[in-house]
Amino acid sequence: MLDDLTNEELQEYYILFKKIGKRGMDVKINEYDSKYAMHLVRLLLQCQQVLENGDLDLMKDKELFKSIRRHEWKEQDIKDFFTEKDKYLEKLYQESSLHPR
Repeated sequence: MLDDLTNEELQEYYILFKKIGKRGMDVKINEYDSKYAMHLVRLLLQCQQVLENGDLDLMKDKELFKSIRRHEWKEQDIKDFFTEKDKYLEKLYQESSLHPR
């Protein structure tokens, strides 16, 4: 990708990178912050683990998280995942023994 850019375009990207940083460039290039998205999915899945199993395995789903960081998920995939998981977790919470009665 960078091989195709002119020197002027490379200079513009360098200035932009210095100004907004790596995560800012991630958002600019890929349209969403993959680190934020990965943590969102991680927290949802860990919440599910606790509600279903009463336990937490921090290494579970690590390949899934890496795939999000590599932008193998589209922004809409993240939004859809969140919407579905949010509904499911609410149901789990209501049925859970962890729920205060």
